[in-house]
Amino acid sequence: MSILQRLSCDPDNGKEIIEGATYITTKTIGLIRYVTNQENNGGQQKKIVIRSSLNFVRWHASNTGKIGARFRRELSENPFLLNSLGHILDGDCQPELWEPVMDIIAAMALDHEAARQEIGSTQSIIPKLICAFLSQDDVNTRENNDHTLQMAAGEALANLTIKNTDNCWAILLAEQGHNLINKLIEMLDDEFYICVAANLLHNLCANSRDKLVDIDLGASMQLESALPKVMQIIMTSKEGKKLEAALCITSRIGYVIPKCFRKVLISETDAAALVETLVDTLNSNREPCPAYPRIRRVLVEAVISIVRLCPVPYRTIFREKKAKDALDMVKGTPSRLEKYRVFINGKGVLPESLPMGSLVDKAKRLIHRTTPTMSAEQGDHA
Repeated sequence: MSILQRLSCDPDNGKEIIEGATYITTKTIGLIRYVTNQENNGGQQKKIVIRSSLNFVRWHASNTGKIGARFRRELSENPFLLNSLGHILDGDCQPELWEPVMDIIAAMALDHEAARQEIGSTQSIIPKLICAFLSQDDVNTRENNDHTLQMAAGEALANLTIKNTDNCWAILLAEQGHNLINKLIEMLDDEFYICVAANLLHNLCANSRDKLVDIDLGASMQLESALPKVMQIIMTSKEGKKLEAALCITSRIGYVIPKCFRKVLISETDAAALVETLVDTLNSNREPCPAYPRIRRVLVEAVISIVRLCPVPYRTIFREKKAKDALDMVKGTPSRLEKYRVFINGKGVLPESLPMGSLVDKAKRLIHRTTPTMSAEQGDHA
């Protein structure tokens, strides 16, 4: 496995590896399946074989080129892999084997909707990911552990909830009474976790909406407590992943708690200052930033959310602050970066459903609409 992985790093071997992807994947998964089915036989040697096989699969699944795309497809089509991965997570294997398993799951979830659905339906996977992600009682006190396992679990959960209501519900139901939403909100104070926590919270809000507060009875109050924190981040952060994360949450949280959203933005927020901050941020990002490739998109989505749910007074203020000019600038500087929702090693792998230009046009139409519509008031969102 180590030899094959080293050979894969050479571009000259890429074509041969792609052509042999089916054979290589089948044999590797067969080896993982065989070893994991051996009851406590092999000891350390067994662990070495599993680890090298998992690392080989992880390396290829996380590849951003043709090799990665082909291997992710082969992994998704293999009928034995998910059960083997679930067996590793569910068994007595040491956590050092869990991390590559979680990375493989996160990569497979980017392949297509059917892959996310199948992974979520494998009984043991989501509960184990949740357990690993929320295993730390205090996210603000890390000792000598870099918590890559916890991060791997969070990224897998975030990827599994992309446009997938069933997986969102499965996560919420698995964590009933355990304050999942509250723990995600606590993670927003930690720069190490803020992005993965924001992505997961965004997906839960986008795909669960009414069910989120039905399943988790405390979610509404917890989201309400998070809103001032998110607004504060937007008002005080000039750039960076913290701002991107706060905008990501703002773009969806209002549709879950619309009354609170309107109350905070109208009664407890300086509307003119907020709009000026958003427009200034758009103007300062004249071109997409490779370090924060989604910041312009989530900013436009946040504008749409604010105008739809709080048309008065925000529609007028956005006009006065020349939001149209800033939006036109964004539309006039397109980038391939903004075509993607998820990135691996800085390269896009999962396309957005709506082109950036169409999203900007939607924001402009809402800002210049003369009379609010009922559907807009109720959160008919992008």
